[in-house]
Amino acid sequence: MYSESDKPFPLESRPMLRSLKSNLLTAIRRRRVAKPAGTAAEFDAAVNGPIVVAGLFRTASGIGESARLCADSLEKSGIAVTRVDLSDAFRQTDLLGDSKYQTFPDEPIGTLILHFNAPETLKALARLGYRGDRKWRVIGYWVYELETIPKEWSAAETLVSEIWTPSKFSAEAIAKAIGLPVRVVPHPVSISDLPHPTAETVKPKADGVTVLTMADGRSSLERKNLLGAINAFNEGLGGRENCRLILKTRNLQEHQGPAMAITRLVNVNPQIALIDHALPEDERRRLMASCDIFLSLHRSEGFGLTMAEAMAFGKPVVATGWSGNLDFMDDTCAVLTPYTLVD
Repeated sequence: MYSESDKPFPLESRPMLRSLKSNLLTAIRRRRVAKPAGTAAEFDAAVNGPIVVAGLFRTASGIGESARLCADSLEKSGIAVTRVDLSDAFRQTDLLGDSKYQTFPDEPIGTLILHFNAPETLKALARLGYRGDRKWRVIGYWVYELETIPKEWSAAETLVSEIWTPSKFSAEAIAKAIGLPVRVVPHPVSISDLPHPTAETVKPKADGVTVLTMADGRSSLERKNLLGAINAFNEGLGGRENCRLILKTRNLQEHQGPAMAITRLVNVNPQIALIDHALPEDERRRLMASCDIFLSLHRSEGFGLTMAEAMAFGKPVVATGWSGNLDFMDDTCAVLTPYTLVD
């Protein structure tokens, strides 16, 4: 027999060991990952190589949808695209793939559009096998929801050639801390991919109103402000016949406190329904098409993809009047709620 203190690694040492392991893996990956193209001549050469879009294609998140929209848009423009899915590598697979995904090409030059934020960039490049003497034009598609990006994001600056981001709001935040070119490339939400809006889908139904709000637990429930949406619905439509609120979430269980508060409010109000799992793309679109109003009382958004999708469906949108959604939204086309900025 031996005591806890006799074990090789006492409990209090394990966080330190995990940190050392993480630092060691980061150092090894940085030594192996090739430097991206950085000169005009290298950019010109990269045009002659393949175009790769890498991301979480089989993940029902905004980052996953970002990669899917990018690849689809390029292909519709007549550009051949190699899709590389890294959902399994990041343990975030919750959708069935409807496309044939490929491995990263062996060519020494090409263009890589990497749909991961700065903290995941190094791991993504390592998983792709981007090593050796390659000189690819590596485009990091980053997005941030506040006016100042975290300091640790600057560590990924040497891993990419330039940065794309979906809104002017996000671009300004990134450009303040990163010395690379930062270009605004909005998410290509295509109306042609959606059911044509009809009078029935645009106007609230005579027998009631269905309000829809969406949030991913991995995108910060505090930021998405589901409790605010529930309170607003209860104040505005609570108790009215045939009015309901649908909360479409995923990963809610990862936040025990907020999840319990939300579940408690749902359980006591038959007007509120909770869907807490990933939906296939066609089902998610049908859910969007079925609502009368899309509600987003977010505290901040880097773009606001679900709001843009709802507007493409012809849905009235009620949203916070601040941050990235103002790139495509003003008081002539949406109901913008007032706000007060706090720390």
